[in-house]
Amino acid sequence: MKPLNQISKAEINKIKMIVFDVDGVLVPRGTKIKQVGNTTTLQTKVINEKQIEQIRELHKMGFLINISSGRGLYMLQEMFREV
Repeated sequence: MKPLNQISKAEINKIKMIVFDVDGVLVPRGTKIKQVGNTTTLQTKVINEKQIEQIRELHKMGFLINISSGRGLYMLQEMFREV
């Protein structure tokens, strides 16, 4: 794939969907897990506010947005609630 600054408007018009990977791209890799007795807690990563705004802007421009991750849906819903 070409760098973004080398893609023509005609090529961009052909793009319908943009897919973002989560771990190592939108948030640092890994999940902090803590277990005390019978209670397990997971620390949910937070998407940077600037990235949220950029994703919203892409959606407003007409692109379909997809998130690719091996994480559970419950975690992704928390991470991307603002999007």
